[in-house]
Amino acid sequence: MAGKFSTPRTSPITEAPSQHQPAPYKPRKPHKNSNGPRISTLIFYTAYIMLIVFFVMGMRVKLTDLEQQLKDYESAQPEPCSRLVFEELFSEPDWEVLYSLAQIPDTAFEGKEQYAAYMETLVGDQVLTYQEEPQSDEDIRIYQVFAGDRCIGSFRIKSAPTETSIAWSFDSLSLSTEYKESVHIQKLSTHTVYINGVPLDDSYTVRTISVCDDAYLPRGVYNVWLHTQHVTGLMLTPEVTAVDKTGQAVDVTYDPITNTYITSDSIFLSTEEEETAALDALKAFVHYKVNRYNPLDISDRFDIESPFFVASEEDIWESSNLAPEFSNEQITGFYRCSKNVFCIWVELDAYVHRINGTLKEYNMVKSMLFQKKGNSWLCIGISDLDQALLDTQVRVTFMNQDIRLSSELYSENITTLQTPLLGTGDEGTLTGWVCSETGMVFIPDSNGLVTLPEGMILRPMVLYAQFNNTNSEVNE
Repeated sequence: MAGKFSTPRTSPITEAPSQHQPAPYKPRKPHKNSNGPRISTLIFYTAYIMLIVFFVMGMRVKLTDLEQQLKDYESAQPEPCSRLVFEELFSEPDWEVLYSLAQIPDTAFEGKEQYAAYMETLVGDQVLTYQEEPQSDEDIRIYQVFAGDRCIGSFRIKSAPTETSIAWSFDSLSLSTEYKESVHIQKLSTHTVYINGVPLDDSYTVRTISVCDDAYLPRGVYNVWLHTQHVTGLMLTPEVTAVDKTGQAVDVTYDPITNTYITSDSIFLSTEEEETAALDALKAFVHYKVNRYNPLDISDRFDIESPFFVASEEDIWESSNLAPEFSNEQITGFYRCSKNVFCIWVELDAYVHRINGTLKEYNMVKSMLFQKKGNSWLCIGISDLDQALLDTQVRVTFMNQDIRLSSELYSENITTLQTPLLGTGDEGTLTGWVCSETGMVFIPDSNGLVTLPEGMILRPMVLYAQFNNTNSEVNE
């Protein structure tokens, strides 16, 4: 009996399924995956990326064109080219290379080595700078190069058109050189002088002087001639050397006061014995002239059979009752003519006491010739120094602008000078000859003869033709 609390039975049909019984199968609808790409998205990003790529490629092309345009613009400006040229040529200048690049012609005595030495001295440790000349053209720019305030040269750059622009490039180099140095050389006629290794010929000789009086030279002994040579147009002080006629080197000394190089060897060097012989002989000669002498002093010092001494016996000064006095004794020159003959220049002041009580002064300036006989030096000739040098000759050169018309040696004591005959030409009519150093004008007559001023001693000169300008004015 079922109670009121009993569980009612259910029908198998209505009975709830067991908890462990599987649920009935129900087919599901396909589920769309939300994480996969959509086709529209892929197309969008692909197009976007392609757009960026094309943009970048386009910008790169544009930038390449711009870069080329900037390069073309820069190359079209002269400043970068001028800076590059200056740095290449003058940052660490090789002066010998620059000399060749500038095509500077060598002179007779100087070339690139001398130029390099000249510039090293001139520039020193100065910093080189450059600046453009205001007068430069559009197609040619000129830049001056300075060492301090001094312009030492210039360089040019030029422009040339290209397919797209204008390009500047190096054109030429010009270097400033000054040829202001000059030297004198005093040498024997038998010596050959070299300037920087180049021998000087006779065309550079501007003066010749005979050393002693030819009339008193013994037979077989030749006079010694001094030659003065003059070299101009040098960049710097040259190297001067010399050799004798046998090719042996001789010493060369320099006198800074006269700017003269002097070739010297034993021919110029006197011994104490020779100087004493000359001074004693000249004093004995004065004693002889005033009849205050010891015959032995004369025979010990003079060749009394020489033509000079025989002639001097006819020219006796007035007698003196006292022995003469001497002062200011000096030897001013010496030249050895041969092993046994020398010429010496002696100066002294002689004071002669006259019989009437007065004092007469003689200024003795003599050229004396000595010959060795036995063990003694005997005087064989005495001349006034100016008489011994009567054969002095100087060079006079005549120029018509840069053309040398003539260059000859003339005696310095001439009173007239024959000049070249120049007719009337394009320059005009010749009016005279002008000395390049002094500005003195020499006016010739119709035959080209110039009369020199009275008392004038001819000196080495370069004379330039001077013309009037009447013809030139007409031609203009």
